[in-house]
Amino acid sequence: MTTLVRAEVAGGVGVSVVRPDGIPKVKGEFAFSSDLSAEGMLWGATVRSPHPHARIVSIDVVPALAIPGVRTVLTQDDVPGRRHFGLERPDQPVLADGEVCFWGQPVAVVAADDRETARRRIVEDLTTRYNQPFEPLVDRYCAFGTAADCAATIGGFLEAGVSNLVLKFTCTPAEQLDQQAAFAERVLPLIRRL
Repeated sequence: MTTLVRAEVAGGVGVSVVRPDGIPKVKGEFAFSSDLSAEGMLWGATVRSPHPHARIVSIDVVPALAIPGVRTVLTQDDVPGRRHFGLERPDQPVLADGEVCFWGQPVAVVAADDRETARRRIVEDLTTRYNQPFEPLVDRYCAFGTAADCAATIGGFLEAGVSNLVLKFTCTPAEQLDQQAAFAERVLPLIRRL
């Protein structure tokens, strides 16, 4: 009978690593970012849309600014410089600009002296008026309306140089014969970069 003896390798795959934050977390002594504070620090909170798609009629920040401890309320109008961001192109607004496009989209940001004031009171006292929320468009054909509306919408995007393509992949005739190899060679490296 043969007995196998395994040599232990430090730092290898499957080896348990001692976590320096493990013991303080188990004891409840670890300071998470929400537990940290400093003298004069402000607490922030984000006011988010309760609608999946609606036009913003107005945002009245005056009642929120009247609350003791509130330092400022920022809306899209207060964002300096570029008001959009994005991975491929800047197409996502920092804060909702005129309309909200998804439930929970940031509408305003509040800075206050304490967490309670920032989180709870502001959401109640910041008055955001929306018009009748839009009906959801769940079908790509209904989203464009008629064929003429569809052509006008697409034409407007093309004239403005805007495209909704994230990745364009074209094959040479030889690659068409071996699409899996072409995908692995040309597309996977692009996906990994994202």
